Amino acid sequence: MKKLNEKILSLGKNPSKEIGLGLAIALILLLAGVGAYFLFRIITLPVFGILLSLVFLIYYFNRYDVLLKEKDEKATLEFIEAFTYFSIHLSNGYNVYRAFEESAALSKENVKPYLEELLEGIDNDKGLSPYLKFASHFSSLTVKDVMLSVYQMVEEGENKERVRQFLDLFSSFSQDRHQKEKEDRRSLLGKLESLPLIGSGATILMVTAAVIAIIGEYYHVL
Repeated sequence: MKKLNEKILSLGKNPSKEIGLGLAIALILLLAGVGAYFLFRIITLPVFGILLSLVFLIYYFNRYDVLLKEKDEKATLEFIEAFTYFSIHLSNGYNVYRAFEESAALSKENVKPYLEELLEGIDNDKGLSPYLKFASHFSSLTVKDVMLSVYQMVEEGENKERVRQFLDLFSSFSQDRHQKEKEDRRSLLGKLESLPLIGSGATILMVTAAVIAIIGEYYHVL
């Protein structure tokens, strides 16, 4: 339960409300199955209601992992966009801190708070910690490598060699992520193409279950 609460909080949601909503919907589905039994007198309906509520709960609470992954993917893409600005400012002669300030002003909703936190951290700590804390918000280990490269630039006076190494590392990371994004889109299109077949299969199963339930009820009456 603690891990679930942490996941919900990471998404900026209220754990009590989210868990309460999920349990309430599952209870409604369960009661609907029981109520349908008293209305139609088909003995399989309560069992169907129980199964439906369990399937719903599994989907409902597992979806937070998907949402967190989507948030991380979005934040990573926004990181690439923000650091593209950072690279441009750096190439134009800005120092690291000023380049971060300008990039934070142009960054989007997911990465903007992290950059502002980074700037505040640099104000209070001239060591490596603020850079590592920034990297900890992302699942990609390459983000950590990028931030270590930035820190090395600061430590060594932002010499041309360090700037070039940073630009090469970031450019490689950016290209890899864009390639991954294209592959994910192709994979999604492939899954969408199979949806009609899945829908047809589900319809056949539902009709089969209904027929079995009706036959069972018929023999029960006899």
